[in-house]
Amino acid sequence: MNDAKAAGDEKGEKHIDEQLAFLTPILKGFLTEMGKEAADLAVQAYGGHGYIVDNRAEQNLRDVRIAALWEGTTQIQALDLLGRKIMLQKMKPIGEHCGRLYAQCRPLLMHSDSGLRRRAWSLLGHAADWQLLTYRLGLRAASDREAIAAASVDYLMLSGYVTLAAHWLRIEETAVRALAGGGDADGFEEEAEFYRAKVQTSAFVFERLLPRTAAHRAAILAPTSALTAMRNEDFSFTHSR
Repeated sequence: MNDAKAAGDEKGEKHIDEQLAFLTPILKGFLTEMGKEAADLAVQAYGGHGYIVDNRAEQNLRDVRIAALWEGTTQIQALDLLGRKIMLQKMKPIGEHCGRLYAQCRPLLMHSDSGLRRRAWSLLGHAADWQLLTYRLGLRAASDREAIAAASVDYLMLSGYVTLAAHWLRIEETAVRALAGGGDADGFEEEAEFYRAKVQTSAFVFERLLPRTAAHRAAILAPTSALTAMRNEDFSFTHSR
């Protein structure tokens, strides 16, 4: 953005600002939720010792918990993404963003590296499904006013997993290129180990994290009645005991 602004490219600057506006609620909401999960797993890794002060794992979990609140709360970020950034702008941001993902994947679909090629196809399919899912949700919202609110958090998390995969595909592409060009250069083995770790991490993201989108997708498409059928009066029995 600074380069566009310095060059006096107002149109380019505006375009980058729009991209950042679209990505901001995803980054704030998704990353803070994943931060909570990572800190919780750190406690779990210690077993019963996870609650011992000396290990500080429990302190990390307490500290990171507030991130999903002071960044505007996950639910507010989700409503901002789906309601204001996408629906109010008539789907333009999601169309442009998925277009960039398609452009990222296209050169890799026939790549000589099988892992990179497979994950490019995977991201392409997830991006297309993300875009189509958004259109389906928009159609539903026309007749169900609760559809956006009910789907928003699951939509945010799905968006986050796809965006995370896109970044790791870019990292993997760079790592594969470096490994292919390293040859037998002196001292390259240590550097190669670094790049191989990046490839393995990308595989983990695609094989162990990206599949979570299936559950979020099902929740997004689920009827809203489970959330809206009960009203406050349905719980009146709790006050009569």
